[in-house]
Amino acid sequence: MNNVGNKFTSETDTILKNFEIRIIFRKKDGTLRKMLCTQDFNKIPVDRQPKGGYHHNPEQVRVWDLEKNDWRSFLKSSIIGWTF
Repeated sequence: MNNVGNKFTSETDTILKNFEIRIIFRKKDGTLRKMLCTQDFNKIPVDRQPKGGYHHNPEQVRVWDLEKNDWRSFLKSSIIGWTF
């Protein structure tokens, strides 16, 4: 795994769409959360893939949590670090 950093950039977005990454971020309640996640449709069950029409906050990142098998989101500014 590469320790990549704590900023969410267009490069991070590209990696997230193609790989699994581990993100550490601060939740709204102040606790830290580690999450193995992706946006790679090959790793998301077909019946759970987005069907379009999803409008989101550009500061929010929506990901598939590979350990909880469900969609999760976090704010870009809450990222402490990430690896892939």
